[in-house]
Amino acid sequence: MRLKGVNYDVGRVLEGHPTRPTYDAAVVHRELEIIRSDLHCNAVKIQGLEVGRVMAAARAWRSGWHRRCSRRTSKRRSSMR
Repeated sequence: MRLKGVNYDVGRVLEGHPTRPTYDAAVVHRELEIIRSDLHCNAVKIQGLEVGRVMAAARAWRSGWHRRCSRRTSKRRSSMR
């Protein structure tokens, strides 16, 4: 499998300013969906200072990946019948 990925920032401080002052889980989930479906990435490096944000984004990425794989598996199974 060939990897194609991006870095995803969930909040750091650059030059004294936060890159994401507020964290909205719905926005993060949507942005990760865009990375997966529109950019066709199968890998993402999640970076940030707050562990809770990093873990939430990782769960969002993993849950989306699981749904995508489940759809592929169900399509293969139905085509085998």
